[in-house]
Amino acid sequence: MVEWYLPDLDATSFDDLVQRLQQVAGAAHVRLVMALTAPSDETIFGVLAADSAEVVAEVCQQAGWHTDRITSVMPAHINA
Repeated sequence: MVEWYLPDLDATSFDDLVQRLQQVAGAAHVRLVMALTAPSDETIFGVLAADSAEVVAEVCQQAGWHTDRITSVMPAHINA
């Protein structure tokens, strides 16, 4: 899971940022599983499937995103 702090983020910016991250991730054989924003905290959270945290950091950097925190191998249960 990756955490980014982005002040003044609006819905359009979020969509544009996620689209750019998906493009870069796809080219690097990394899968963006999900992204969500917590506007009141000015934070975006992303779950990416990759071989390592280093690969995730590189993909984020190529997409123009400074990563504030990366947490490797986290268990999750999401009901859809």
